[in-house]
This record gives sequence, structure tokens and C-alpha cells, in this order.
Amino acid sequence: MEYRYDGQAPTAEGCLLFALRESRRGEAMQILSDPTLIFGKYLNVNCSSCDGKTPLHYASLQGDEEMVRAIINLNPDFDKAANDGNLAIHLAAERRNYGIVRLLGERCGRHTLIRPNSVGKNALEVLVEAWSSLSKKGRKVDKLEYASCKNLLSLKMGK
Repeated sequence: MEYRYDGQAPTAEGCLLFALRESRRGEAMQILSDPTLIFGKYLNVNCSSCDGKTPLHYASLQGDEEMVRAIINLNPDFDKAANDGNLAIHLAAERRNYGIVRLLGERCGRHTLIRPNSVGKNALEVLVEAWSSLSKKGRKVDKLEYASCKNLLSLKMGK
């Protein structure tokens, strides 16, 4: 891989963030599958871009469950917020990526789920708002997926 990230020599973290930001799924999966094979050192999966987004944020934004699983296997920091205050679970909930919300909800702790984003909403509130706005527009929504995620988050949050 011949990337330059922010004018610096390529690093595993820089190449991963670049691949995820540019939707180069194959390259990102290659880095995640065996980071030591490519760069000879351990990959810092909690690295962030200039906007504070981590690989978990980008994978959640893109709705890529397989990528999220690969990142989760590297033990990311679920509590790391981007510069806009959003956690990865907020981004997945906002985009109604129910499978990713479920994956993140199962792995992160209650303190992550109740943590508000920059507009003061926790993951459950973001999920409910996103679902409500979609259903009000008359679009077909997957009620079972939504209900499953809502129940999981509610149980883990103690609501």
C-alpha cells in the first residue's frame, strides 16, 4: 500500500483510516485481518482522524457489520467520541443500522449507552428519534429489527 496520510510516512493506523474513510473495504479488511503481517507492529484500533473518528466510527457510518465485527475483535474503546461528540453507537443508531447497534450494544457497557452525544441524546434516544422520523415520512421500517435493538438497549440501560 502506497498511501500518504496527512503528509506523513504510511502507518497502519493512517492506512486503515484512509481506507475506511474512502470506502476501500478490501484494503481495510486486509489491515484488520492481520495488522502485524503488513506493518510488523500492533495496530492501534483506537486511532482517530482529524475529525476524531476512529475505525469503529467509520465502519458504523458505512453500515458494514463484518467490518465492525473485525474491529470489535481488536478490543476498541467504545467510549471514544468523535469531535462532534458522537460515539460509534450513536452513528449506527442515527442511520438505523440495527445489526451494528445490536453488536455494539451487546459489547459496550451501560456507561457507554447512557453517555449523551453533543445534542444531549444517548444511544436509545438517537435510535428512537431516527426510527420515528423514518416512520413519519411514510417509509417502510423494519419494526422487528428496531424493536429488538430498542429492547436490548433498554435492558442494558436499566430502563
